[in-house]
Amino acid sequence: MDELFRWVRDLGAVGLKIDFFDRNDQPVMQTMEQMLATAAKYELLIDFHGCPTLAGLERTYPNLVTYESVKGNEFVKWDKEGEPPYHNVGLAFTRNVVGPMDYTPGAMRNATQKGFSPNFESPMSKSTRAHQVGMYPVYFSPLQMLCDAPTTYEKEPQVLDFIAQMPTTWDETVVLAGQYPDYLVVARKKGDNWYVGGLNNQEERSISIDFGFLDDATYQLRMISDGLNANRDAEDYQYTAVVKNDRTPVEINMKIGGGFSIILEKI
Repeated sequence: MDELFRWVRDLGAVGLKIDFFDRNDQPVMQTMEQMLATAAKYELLIDFHGCPTLAGLERTYPNLVTYESVKGNEFVKWDKEGEPPYHNVGLAFTRNVVGPMDYTPGAMRNATQKGFSPNFESPMSKSTRAHQVGMYPVYFSPLQMLCDAPTTYEKEPQVLDFIAQMPTTWDETVVLAGQYPDYLVVARKKGDNWYVGGLNNQEERSISIDFGFLDDATYQLRMISDGLNANRDAEDYQYTAVVKNDRTPVEINMKIGGGFSIILEKI
């Protein structure tokens, strides 16, 4: 391990993503802690995948930036249940509370509840495009992932550019609304800018976003939200760009398995 981690550092890499622990007995837990200590020695970051929940271990080893420990997006490849919207909403109330979560969001092939089927070669989410983008401000993970193929994102430059603007660490978090496991709306601040994400379960709902957390400055508001036809075509989304110079609430309609994501950039 020592030789390998030193070699990785000398290559110029800043860390490793290590997978397939797949159990939580004492030898595995001891090995994971040894990996973290050795990685810290060589100033390497670690993302553990396929691992047990490591609640609090990042306090001892800050180089543990994130870990999986979750039924994430990859399950849409083989599981008939996929990742249903209630599961995605619930994770923010449960798994993500105990530590950073490497869920791997950002599926660009999106299906309705009726249209979903597991597909290993061309996997699809069981939620809307806006729901997938909304995961980025809602889920906390200092190293955030893109789960789909590079060529898929190249076909979606507007969505890719939007996701690329999302920070992965935050200065402030405000929960605006939510009820387990029905829906959740979270606002997070980074520097002078705010980022708002919403995830919805299987019942269409409209929600009023209270922007009382903003100061008196003017913001450029950009938003990806569910399109009018998202209940039938889960890839249907709408992009909005406006100047916001007050705290007036904004009404947003979240479709079945839908959501939204907002970037508020101070002008």
